[in-house]
Amino acid sequence: MVIEGEVIAFDYAIPHSWLRISTDGDDGQSREWAIEMEGVPALFQKGIKSDYVATGDRITLRISPMRGDRPGGLWLGSVDAEGVAFGAAEGLEPPLPHSEVLHDPIASSGQSAAIVQATPDQ
Repeated sequence: MVIEGEVIAFDYAIPHSWLRISTDGDDGQSREWAIEMEGVPALFQKGIKSDYVATGDRITLRISPMRGDRPGGLWLGSVDAEGVAFGAAEGLEPPLPHSEVLHDPIASSGQSAAIVQATPDQ
């Protein structure tokens, strides 16, 4: 699953790091996601340091979601607004500025965080 949102907090810690992001839900309400990541040694080996993201940054994530409709999951890969990718980030696009995100009013699964507007060349 791919989600895109704004960083609320990045807890760079042992044994597991956590990334909390806010997404725009299908109903127009924001939704907070808790994404579990590897610990500091494993992330550091991948090039991810404590300053990887800051509060307010936009990020696109590939996650393995929690069961049910709970907004969380396990981090698989990500790409930040500058296009810097880590983990299983093949095919992920950098996040759009918040003003360009469209909501999907039809989706009913609760798992779809947002859809992005395609440019004419896509």
